[in-house]
Amino acid sequence: MKDLDSHQLRFHLNKIYLLLLFVFLTSGLNSQIVTDTMYFNRTWEQTEKENARYYRIIKMDISGQFLFYVTDYFLSGQEQMTGTYRTIRPDFREGAFIWYYEYGSKQQSCEYKDNLLHGTYLEWFENGQLQTRQNFNKGLPEGPHKKWNKKGILQLDAQYDKGERHGNFITYYDNGQMIRKDLYDRGRLVEGQCFSVEGDSIEYFPYMVQPQFKGGRAALLEYLHKELKYPKQALKEEKEDIVFVTFSVETTGKVINSRIIQGSQEESFNAEALRIVSSFPAWIPGKLDNKVSQMDVTLPVEFRIR
Repeated sequence: MKDLDSHQLRFHLNKIYLLLLFVFLTSGLNSQIVTDTMYFNRTWEQTEKENARYYRIIKMDISGQFLFYVTDYFLSGQEQMTGTYRTIRPDFREGAFIWYYEYGSKQQSCEYKDNLLHGTYLEWFENGQLQTRQNFNKGLPEGPHKKWNKKGILQLDAQYDKGERHGNFITYYDNGQMIRKDLYDRGRLVEGQCFSVEGDSIEYFPYMVQPQFKGGRAALLEYLHKELKYPKQALKEEKEDIVFVTFSVETTGKVINSRIIQGSQEESFNAEALRIVSSFPAWIPGKLDNKVSQMDVTLPVEFRIR
């Protein structure tokens, strides 16, 4: 899943506002919807049409409640995402969102209330098999959380209360045998047991181990301090900001799929944040249930004048 709405440029928003003004002046408020198109490259940075991998149609409702109805497309014309925003940059999501695979089947669906996940969250594999079902209440996991593999075999059966693990947390091997059976009380592990694929009790290990920069947090901060190139114009104008970048760490440790999830109005900050993340050397990969797995990491990249 890509973050599809983090890279609007200020000149483009200015164009939207000018377009709105034109509609008001020329149509006497008769038109209630204004439509605009944007283009994005492979990493969801705004680009020109000839360099695009995706494009976005924005329909702006100016009839009273100002809403942005957004549909993202693959270049083939197949929908990639549909959703509604109260604002774009900063992004404020409201209502149902659906993402699609390139050949048309659903990849993910969820709902937002006041920009927070609220209700049922679903994910599917490319073969159409349900992968994840989870409930949210005002942005926090609530109630059952289940995951399946591509063959439909249950992999995770867990319970949450107000965002914390509460009750049983059980994971399974592909043969249906339990990997672990943990019991939580308001986020605190009360007891846990792990099993071999044959069902024998084995030494306990944690469910998740996050990817790590080699050398740890101190080494990561040193790398950012050394390699970050403060944009010259932004430095001259004494601009500061934080850009949040999400990326995936492959099982080999390679960093891939970097994308901005919360950008800056200063586009040079966004570009530099993506550049430095893409320059990372290999990380120590993460683990799920003691198995090396590809995992996502979200990193704040700070631009501060010291």
